[in-house]
Amino acid sequence: MRLSVIKSKLTEMLKEPNVDSFDELASFGPINDEKLISSFLKIDHRANDVNKQKLIKMMTESGFLLEGHFSLLSGMHSKYFLSFNNLARSTPRLHAVSELIADIIIDERIEVDAIIAPETAGSYLASVIGGILFKKGKKEVEMVYAKTDDDKKPTSIINYLGLKAGSKVLIVNDLVTTGAGIKELYNLSTKYGVTVQGFVMFATRKRLQDIPWPPNSGQFRFALVDGSALENHTYRSSDCPICKNEQTKPVPSMYLN
Repeated sequence: MRLSVIKSKLTEMLKEPNVDSFDELASFGPINDEKLISSFLKIDHRANDVNKQKLIKMMTESGFLLEGHFSLLSGMHSKYFLSFNNLARSTPRLHAVSELIADIIIDERIEVDAIIAPETAGSYLASVIGGILFKKGKKEVEMVYAKTDDDKKPTSIINYLGLKAGSKVLIVNDLVTTGAGIKELYNLSTKYGVTVQGFVMFATRKRLQDIPWPPNSGQFRFALVDGSALENHTYRSSDCPICKNEQTKPVPSMYLN
């Protein structure tokens, strides 16, 4: 997604301090080098070599990894941004990555009565995974979504009638950076007396073991793509070398996904 594509959204929503015009925002674009993407993004070992290569190609062709100057939801700045929206725009790509994840859920014998996801890009992934689990497992999976605020943080369950006490629930999201959103989904879910079986993400910007998971929140924690190498290019806003070396402001990532 180029800067010109999001200008109409920014016109109404952008309220970032110290940004007076679009011309002050940094330019950005996709990385189209498979080797570079492979060096930053590591695919889970449970995907076979053929599927790993297909996934690298999909991420490359879709513009999943963007390069520029971004302010992340965490407040940190980064040279790189992971755009699941870019990948999910293609139905075949979305189905392919969802099937990879669903097959691993099945192989790990994770029982799922319901899937909970935020109403953001993670809902695309969750819906297709739920459909594949139903098709392959012959068992209905309730789809439950959480409303989010302007900062993309989950605030309430929309269709809570799909949550029944004792239900075995899987929390699904497209990307996890700090784990704050996942924690909010967990807190919202447990109010309904469900059992959270675990968490599934397409990608993370941290290693799974470094994410502060809620206590007693299930043992299954899976991300198809590990983007923790991007942490070497992530900075506090006060220490951001891109801010110091360039005259542009970071693009708010909340409008890119």
